[in-house]
Amino acid sequence: MIVGNSQSTASRGGFRNVTQVKSKKLFIIIILIFISAIFIFVPYCQTTNTLQTMDPEPLSPLFYYMIASVLNIIGLKTRRQTRLLLLGPIWLFSLMSLATSHRLSCMIGADSTFASLVVFYLLYSTKTLVFDQHAVNPELSTHDWSFVDCYRTWNNPRNLPLRLSPLEKEAPSDSISRAFFSFNQTMKAATLWAFEHFVFQKVFIHALGQVVVADFSPEMEVAFQLSSHQIQVRAIMSVQWIWRAYFFLEFYHSLLAIVFVAILRFDYPEDWPPLFGSPMEAYSVRGFWGRFWHSLTIPTYVYYSRLVSRQLMGVQPGSRLEKTITALLIFTISGFSHALVGWSLGDAALFRDVLFFEMCFLAAAGETAISKMKVWSNLSGIFSPLSRTVAGMAWVFVFFFCISPIWIYPKVYHVLLHPIR
Repeated sequence: MIVGNSQSTASRGGFRNVTQVKSKKLFIIIILIFISAIFIFVPYCQTTNTLQTMDPEPLSPLFYYMIASVLNIIGLKTRRQTRLLLLGPIWLFSLMSLATSHRLSCMIGADSTFASLVVFYLLYSTKTLVFDQHAVNPELSTHDWSFVDCYRTWNNPRNLPLRLSPLEKEAPSDSISRAFFSFNQTMKAATLWAFEHFVFQKVFIHALGQVVVADFSPEMEVAFQLSSHQIQVRAIMSVQWIWRAYFFLEFYHSLLAIVFVAILRFDYPEDWPPLFGSPMEAYSVRGFWGRFWHSLTIPTYVYYSRLVSRQLMGVQPGSRLEKTITALLIFTISGFSHALVGWSLGDAALFRDVLFFEMCFLAAAGETAISKMKVWSNLSGIFSPLSRTVAGMAWVFVFFFCISPIWIYPKVYHVLLHPIR
């Protein structure tokens, strides 16, 4: 049926208005569900602290998270009203998992890595169940999707291409590719582990030298009048978090890839590409976060940032203002997410997590402004690409050298003054 332009425009405008009203109502409902989950979760925390010595199970956070994940996966096959109601128990079990994530400290790095995953999936599960439209949703298809189809839809935070309803019998080449993939991931995990334990840890301990508590005192947070020893400590502490995050995320990513591709065979090798980009892309603060750092959370953070800027603030889509607000909100969400992870693990100076990411945003915004200047274009033409890359990496190191201790030192200082017994 052919419709006139004016009627079509009015229909689209009316549809947008209805969508905006529904989005605002959904925000209110989601906030109410979140508050309800908090009211149930807080007494649980108090009970957990009382009975913690009676609970010998160190894997309880994994159990809680498994329940939340299964509810999320099977919820994709239900109607939207049901999916909305499922957010309550999903958030509740996720928060219970987050509150007990410190019990995974028996595996080095597992507690912080797992807590980061849970915090991210609090936002991602809401987006997946309420806002996104998937092929497995009953509103879009009457096909009887399998549990694996729903799992693959759920476990796709990077919005990679999906292959749903695979054939029961795989071609021989698929089994061979899974075997090669499993071998490569095993070698990758082994290499990362060997470098961490036999190289980095030794270099790290040697570089710190005879470190004392005063090296992390509040006076040391600002890079003025430092001794050679303090400069050495500051240099290694300013970049060690990059390697540790890279190691833990890629190491556990490889292990999980082996489980879900080679053992359970839920996924295909192309569903588990590397998390991080090339270190050679980290020649600016923008390149560090935008091209080198992992992008697991970016699609979700971008979605919420644009939802706020467009629906709540009324910013024109695609405008320069929207791009700026989106970047600011992404760094802000990242900061609060890290603070929530720190809270679950007993970290101190949680506001420093937010401050660190806001300073990264300011640096990236400054780089963007400078790159648009004509004088910058003239200077870029003088130097070779290699020279620009080296200079850029030096700038990124200096930037983190200046701001990372403001973020990290208060946490280390608190741990040294109040060691866990």
